[in-house]
This record gives sequence, structure tokens and C-alpha cells, in this order.
Amino acid sequence: MTDPEGPIGGHLDYSVVVPSRGRRSLLLAALESVYAQTLPAREVIVVLDGDVDGSGEAVRASYPGTLIIAHDRSLGPARARSTGLRAATSTWVCLLDDDDIWHHDKQRQFASYIEKNPECGAVRSAYWQFSPNQDAIQLNGFRTELFEAGDRRNLERLAATSTPLNDFGYLDIQGRSLQEMLKRNSGVTSSTMVRRDVLDQVPDVPDALRSAQDWLLFVYIASIVEWHLVPGRWFFYRVHGEQITSDVTIPKWESRVLAWGEAWRNVGRPMGFHLRDYEAEYASELHQWVWAALRRGDRDQARRIYAAGSSFMVSWPIRWSVWLPPALRWRVRRPLAWLVAKSPLGRGDAGANDAARNGDWWRRQ
Repeated sequence: MTDPEGPIGGHLDYSVVVPSRGRRSLLLAALESVYAQTLPAREVIVVLDGDVDGSGEAVRASYPGTLIIAHDRSLGPARARSTGLRAATSTWVCLLDDDDIWHHDKQRQFASYIEKNPECGAVRSAYWQFSPNQDAIQLNGFRTELFEAGDRRNLERLAATSTPLNDFGYLDIQGRSLQEMLKRNSGVTSSTMVRRDVLDQVPDVPDALRSAQDWLLFVYIASIVEWHLVPGRWFFYRVHGEQITSDVTIPKWESRVLAWGEAWRNVGRPMGFHLRDYEAEYASELHQWVWAALRRGDRDQARRIYAAGSSFMVSWPIRWSVWLPPALRWRVRRPLAWLVAKSPLGRGDAGANDAARNGDWWRRQ
């Protein structure tokens, strides 16, 4: 998995930002992997979004050099990350979720890449997916490759002899970063490292985002610099029941639609992109949410989802297709594409303006 360890030229001045809430044991495992780096960080920042389980005391005892910032109450994951990013003072800033684990050689590999590509301002790498639960065989279409409780050394040993099961080609978007990032989340949080001067230029991510805040941040970064992909897999992504991705109590469509509105208001339209080039991807997500609500018998929520997201679909065939049953929508995908190509814009510039203002729809609810 790794190149032979040895000296590299130069020096990497970097901070690590780890937001956390109520995950003391996972947080300590994440920090162990940070302090195990062959190329140490200048500062490690933990932002506790309300300390509900003694995480602060545990971190002070185990890693006394860590800067701990604690919110008096939970302000949400977006605010917690923003707090840490504002506090970071190094040339480079790394993101790490509290439930993931770095390979001990991650930062040396990143420094080597930057030394060879000095123009880059944002980098990340692929990862190994792992779980302590033998039944957790996949998440969001990616297969669990390693089964381990979460000890970094054991994970590294397993990875050294395991065959990768997942294709992370979607992360390779250099040269077309903003176009691809607007379509889908082509990013990964826990291997992300961005120059401080780039972060200083990005707009604030709304506190209201309970999910999709990472995607919006990645879009903002892509509007300034290209995303680079460091070869190799340099962290371990944990699959477990407490992560936001698995939390069914969070209505992710609300955050996603808000994030779409913010992205198009601040980046997409000002930089000359057109919603028509992206509406098919957005409609596919909207279709899943609408039909999930319909299967639950919640027609009111289905209508609310459609009302929130319809302004991101500017051609009438795409908007109409959201209400088609999944099997039928799949069967008519080719005629649908033909209709979209032949039809005039259903809303023209008005639709784009509606989408750019869609964050206001969220605030009125």
C-alpha cells in the first residue's frame, strides 16, 4: 500500500481540524492516527459541538498538545467545521472526521505530491472502507473492504495485503473540478487538505446544513483551484450506525436543496454555468426522495420535496419525470433525453433565477 518510507524534501506546515460530538472513543482513535504521522502537524484542533460525553477531558489527558474549542451547545456540523477552519493558522489545513483514521504515512505522501506539484492548492486521496461489523458490507454503493474494530496498526496491516474492491475514479477531476463537483459530490472529507489562502476566499457554509455541507465547501474550493488526487489510499473510512450518512432521522433532501441554492447563487451562475447541463443529475436525486416519501404514503412531503427542488430543473420533461415510478422512468430514459434535447427551456432564465434564490425557500419554512 505504501511506498518505502524515507526522507522527503521540504517541509509541510499544516493544521488538522477535527469536529466532534458525543464520540469520545472514536475521536481518540482519530487523534491517535494524527499524532502517529511520520510528518507531524504544527497544530491539531478539535472542535466539540457541545461536550456531552467528556471528550474534552479525555483529549486533554491523552493528547495535551491539542487545541480544544468547545461550543456551549450544539450548533451543527457545519458551524463546528467552520469554527475549526477559522482557527487554523498553518499554510495547509487538513480535514478529518472524528470517526475516520489516517494511515500513519498519509501526510508524508501528501507532502511528496505537493513538492512535485507546487501549483496545487487542494488535494485528497482515496481510502479503504472498513467496519467492525461483519454485516456492514456496503454503504452508498461502496463495499466494505476491511473488517476490523478500528485499531490503526491492524488496519494498516490488513490494507497491505488486501485487494481493493472499490473504484474511486470519480475523485480524479483535475482539469474539470468545478464542472464535476457541481454535478455530484466528487470529494472525500477525511483526506482533504487545502491551502489556507484558498480557504480565506470561500464563502461561509450555512449553519443550517445538517448534511451536504462538505459538498458545498468542495464546490467553493473548486471555484478557486483545481482538485488534485494523491495516488494511493491514505485513510480508513469507518462504516457504523451513528454516522450522518446512515442517520435516517435527518431529512437530507432539505440540506441538499439548500446547498444547491447556495452553490448556484455564489458560484454556478456568477461563473457562467447553466442549470440545464446539471438538471438531470439533480432530478435523479429529487426522484429518489419523492418516491421514498410516496412509498411511506406521505404525499404532502413528496409535494414539498418537489416544490423545493423543481426550480433546479429547467426543462419540462425533466420536471415531469420526477413523478414517474422508478421502473417506468428507467424504461423511458432515452425518449426522455430526446425530449429534453428538442424542447425549449421550460423556465429559461426565470428558472435559473429561482434556483439561485432557493436558499430563501428553505428559510421561509
